Amino acid sequence: MRMLQEILTQWAASGDVLPVFYAGLLGGIWPRLVGDRLAPLSRPGELADGVLVIQVKNRYWQKQLETLEADIVRRIADFIPPGVVKRVVLRVSPDRFPASGPPVRRRPAAPAGAVDPAWIDRCAAAIDNPRLREAFTRALAASLRE
Repeated sequence: MRMLQEILTQWAASGDVLPVFYAGLLGGIWPRLVGDRLAPLSRPGELADGVLVIQVKNRYWQKQLETLEADIVRRIADFIPPGVVKRVVLRVSPDRFPASGPPVRRRPAAPAGAVDPAWIDRCAAAIDNPRLREAFTRALAASLRE
C-alpha cells in the first residue's frame, strides 16, 4: 500500500495528472462535442503538450473530422480551460472500434402473386404466444390477399 501511495504522490507531482484527467473528461462528453453521429466513429485519446489525439475508425471519417478540427478545439474550450487543448491530431485506428453488432435479420420477402401459407408460417414462427401467432397469421394472409 505504501508503494502505491508513493507512486500516486510522484504522479501528482509530475504534472501529468491534469492531462489524464482532462482526457478522461473529454471521453465522457465526447458525444456532446462532436455529435451523436460522429461520436461512435471517433474518440479522444492521449492529451500531451496541448495536443489531443483523436482516434477515428477509418480514413473517410478522418477526412470528415479534418474539416471540424478548429470547431472541435473551440467546443472543448467550452468544457475545460482554454489552452489545455490547442490542437487536435486525427489518427486512423480501426482496431480501437469494435465490429458492428450481429447481422440484421431481414424479413423474408413476400411471395409474388398468390398467398403462400408456408411463407406465412415462417414469418409467424418467431411469435411464441399461440393466440398472437394465429392473429398475426390471419392478418398477414388477409393483407396479402388485398
